[in-house]
Amino acid sequence: MPKWGLTDQQIATHPWGLSEDLLAPAKTITDPVQGDIWVNKLEVLLLDSPPLQRLRRVKQLGTTHAVYPAATHSRFAHALGTLRVAQDLLDVIWDNRTGPQATQGLLDQWYAGGVLDEEFAKATVLARLGALLHDICHVPLGHTIEDDLGVQIGRAHV
Repeated sequence: MPKWGLTDQQIATHPWGLSEDLLAPAKTITDPVQGDIWVNKLEVLLLDSPPLQRLRRVKQLGTTHAVYPAATHSRFAHALGTLRVAQDLLDVIWDNRTGPQATQGLLDQWYAGGVLDEEFAKATVLARLGALLHDICHVPLGHTIEDDLGVQIGRAHV
């Protein structure tokens, strides 16, 4: 069984008041870059929503495909890949607590306070949803337009 999402104990804590049904494993999506991406029922509901489905038509790489024909990565595929990477990072954080080179950190504080499963479940739900939804407002050619007009936020104009 692949590592992903929440353990049964973490699901039972009802993070953020979410039902066990919404957090149950629902689907495996196979990606050519990330491999298998496992999503729960809540994430499937979001993936099937019009705002996220719109990202299938928004190119992650802007007009790069005009020069590199295979550069057709969509923001939808990028969002799925980001979800997978977020889970990989969460898995490493969890394993760092008990692995051969265990490190002290926030998880130990949660464990000592008796809230490890509940707090890690909340963090996992937020990290996964944040990864999945991080590009939801992107417009087609957004970065290309920013570059051409010099309107990047936080960058000094020369």
